[in-house]
Amino acid sequence: TAYLNLLRGIPAPQSGSAETNGLIMAEQIGGQIFIDTWGWLWPNNPTKAAEYAEMAASVSHDKNGLYGARFIAACIASAFSTDNIEDIIEKGLAEIPSDSTYTKVVRAVQEVYQKHPDDFWICREYLEKEWGYDKYPGVCHIIPNAGICALALYYGEGDLARTIEIATACGWDTDCNAGNVGSIVGTLA
Repeated sequence: TAYLNLLRGIPAPQSGSAETNGLIMAEQIGGQIFIDTWGWLWPNNPTKAAEYAEMAASVSHDKNGLYGARFIAACIASAFSTDNIEDIIEKGLAEIPSDSTYTKVVRAVQEVYQKHPDDFWICREYLEKEWGYDKYPGVCHIIPNAGICALALYYGEGDLARTIEIATACGWDTDCNAGNVGSIVGTLA
């Protein structure tokens, strides 16, 4: 869609805007799946990483689609200087609106993790019920998958293999989710 918009002379960020494409299209997962490099290019600078990730993602996404790009890039940039996954998540959340749906799903996962730290399947069932694809339409909406990324980060507890395993086991957009959390925890490791 963004490519066709660009061909028609609609420049970014209008090419990815909700106004141009509708909210459902603007909030698909693509905004966060191709921005890992910005976190690596701006080590220890989550704000700069988030800014560049948003610019890149704005070609094809908007709203929560941009917040996902900002969050993942900021988490990667933060992973260079901390060994605590919860600190990394907090630094990522600091780069997006606190009242956004993206922040809300991450916080919801955090609450479930704090209550049930030994069983990620409880959290996965919760996501299916409260944040699933039935509530966030489109081909591959960012919000359910943001929940899976947060779940894998919390329950993986900084272990690279375990984090990727959990992200993959949870389903939905397995390759993108495993890639994003792998980039964060791989940097941490």
